[in-house]
Amino acid sequence: FFKQKTAYEIPKRDWSSDVCSSDLAIRFDGIEGTSIIDASPGNLNGESSSAFRLQTSLENVQEFRVESNNYPAEYGTGTGGQISVVTKSGTNKLRGSVFEYLRNDALDARNFFDRVSPSLPQGKSPLRMNQFGGSLGGPIKQDKLFFFASFEALRQRVGVPFVETVPSAAARARAVPSIVPLLNVYPLGVSATANADFDVATLNGHQSVDEHSGGIRLDYAINSSLSFYARYFRDQGESFLPTGVTGNGFQVTAVPQNGVAELQQVLSPTVINVTKFG
Repeated sequence: FFKQKTAYEIPKRDWSSDVCSSDLAIRFDGIEGTSIIDASPGNLNGESSSAFRLQTSLENVQEFRVESNNYPAEYGTGTGGQISVVTKSGTNKLRGSVFEYLRNDALDARNFFDRVSPSLPQGKSPLRMNQFGGSLGGPIKQDKLFFFASFEALRQRVGVPFVETVPSAAARARAVPSIVPLLNVYPLGVSATANADFDVATLNGHQSVDEHSGGIRLDYAINSSLSFYARYFRDQGESFLPTGVTGNGFQVTAVPQNGVAELQQVLSPTVINVTKFG
């Protein structure tokens, strides 16, 4: 019925800048952490992307390895980078850290699509982003039992400017009664176009993201030849992404989880057996 101009897309972080995320495979302590089709952190069931980014906190990363070609047989689920992450464990000393990363529109220039309007009188889209968290690890029993815990949260409020064509007053006046309710969904335009049936409408929509990611790991040195650890990650996110001048949007709730339990046996100086479930 009418044409639409999309205004602006919010950039998102990805694991790789030069490899398609759908080709990546990600593992935490050897346990698959990749979505079915797309390996980006905010992926939803392998089908659509979202504004979520944590999946697990960087506080949990002890070491990582990236295989780019000539993979061993155990890596068979992706043709791009094979990313293996080993998580942190506690030690005999109590150690911790806290951090915060922030962005604010006071630190940014005006977006190209921003313009003064009733919904944006200051002429610049608002932005508030805080990503914060911390970790703590240490002994429960010296030389025997250790813990490591982490928490990370994301709070994001972003103005998304939309500039679209909407039915003009003349077009609404000619409309048959059956489609009037549909036309009323669209706001009135603020300026005319070369086509008398369309006006230009603007709206500064508001995107919100609230995400919480937590992890816990326990390590138990049973004896000199037998050890055990268990690790659990849980990320819970809620977001709303506006998609047009009508105020409609995309509401998402996601709760990805990843866990592992491993028993390691030293059978001889040259033979080790690892039993893992995840």
